[in-house]
Amino acid sequence: MKKEVTQAIEAFNLGKLVAIPTETVYGLSAPINNPKLIERIFKLKERPFFDPLIVHVSSIDEAKKWCGKWPELAQKLAEKFWPGPLTLVLPKNDKVSDMITSGLQTVGIRCPNHPLSLEFIKELGIPLAAPSANKFGKTSPTHIDHVKSEFNSSDVYFLDGGESQVGIESTIIQINDDKVIFLRKGAITPSMIKPYCDQFEFTIVEADPHKILAPGQIKHHYMPKIPLVLVKDKGNAFENAKAASTLCGIDINLGRELVLSEDPSMAARILYSEMRNTCADGVEFIYFVFKQQWSESELWTAILDRLTRASSFIG
Repeated sequence: MKKEVTQAIEAFNLGKLVAIPTETVYGLSAPINNPKLIERIFKLKERPFFDPLIVHVSSIDEAKKWCGKWPELAQKLAEKFWPGPLTLVLPKNDKVSDMITSGLQTVGIRCPNHPLSLEFIKELGIPLAAPSANKFGKTSPTHIDHVKSEFNSSDVYFLDGGESQVGIESTIIQINDDKVIFLRKGAITPSMIKPYCDQFEFTIVEADPHKILAPGQIKHHYMPKIPLVLVKDKGNAFENAKAASTLCGIDINLGRELVLSEDPSMAARILYSEMRNTCADGVEFIYFVFKQQWSESELWTAILDRLTRASSFIG
């Protein structure tokens, strides 16, 4: 591990970005005090500058150094869920560049639950800004091979940490006065957050869909390389897929079903890999049939959010 970390740090010195493993998805990282490399993230991903980046830290104490305010609720949530798939959006201080936050006066911070990335951040001595390691708007990577399929080794050093164990991006919440705003759903669900909000008299509210305050809020995101169709009714799946294929101008006979586990934790873990695998040669579109009762499950809600944003048509 020490050798890999040393090589990754040297890659920054050579002007490269570093793909880092996390429990959610792989990230494309740069030190937050290196504006040239931060800008390189946006350009290499083809990411618009209005979409902010998440800062990755190795500890709670490190996170506090970059925030203008650290509420007691933030402390309790970080103690409970870090390292882990929870991003806290809080007021930033002047040390955090506007490029990272897209001009917002808040910054998203989390501590990833992966030993290799935690060691990397500690050895570097500075947090990392890191969006997902894929082209903007496309399917997120949960394996180093996914990253290698999109970027060249001349631009990116690949830090291989195995398969991501959670598989979908972190939950993002903004702590704002007496409210906790859910900006992105994930493995840390509202029911898991609620006891702490009740303790500190915070109300949980949904985000305004018209305001981009964090990654993952854009309407079309996580999209595979071929159209994805969501079908609500198993009995009419073929007819709905056929209607979608006509609308999209694709051949119904060249479609393939995306199949996920009934267990939402496993479904989340394999979601992006299966989306990639189903896009095999000769397949012109993929479709996914989801069950209505899944909308009652908090983790399935997060998965369906990813699928909805990734879809070209909902039948």
